[in-house]
Amino acid sequence: MFKNRSYMLGLGTGIILGCLLLVLMQAAAEGETRLMDFENNSSASAPEDGAFITDEELQGMLAAEAERVQAELAAQAAAEPEPEERPEPAPEDFSQLHRVVRIKSGTTLQTAAGMLEDYGLIDNRLQFITKMKEEGGKIRRGTFYFEGLPDEEEVLRIITGPPITLE
Repeated sequence: MFKNRSYMLGLGTGIILGCLLLVLMQAAAEGETRLMDFENNSSASAPEDGAFITDEELQGMLAAEAERVQAELAAQAAAEPEPEERPEPAPEDFSQLHRVVRIKSGTTLQTAAGMLEDYGLIDNRLQFITKMKEEGGKIRRGTFYFEGLPDEEEVLRIITGPPITLE
């Protein structure tokens, strides 16, 4: 085949090892830079290089850092507005409730049943899965449209039927 097979094998191995060493050296240089940045950005109360600290000093530093973090979290929580709670629709408004569910290709029956339960279309996903298996129907992928509060039979009929097309 090749006239100098061992030469080519050695050359290829050398190139690969050289690349690996280059990547390792770059990673080490980056790690050293990150370490230096970390040391430069550390708090002023940190001990000097080579200095020893006692357990009490360490506990004090940890407590101060914990207080600082708690203060930051409290400031963030105060700055964030409270999420608005959507009122549950009144029973007479359920007829005007519209939901669109998209079932992707490869979605399992368990995942689809969980989605339908999350959307409030079925009450018990395990019961729905059992009924689906008994009927032998297969969930189709696509986008499905639900109005009002359909019963389990209607949900089953819709998701095993043709999906809606958005044009």
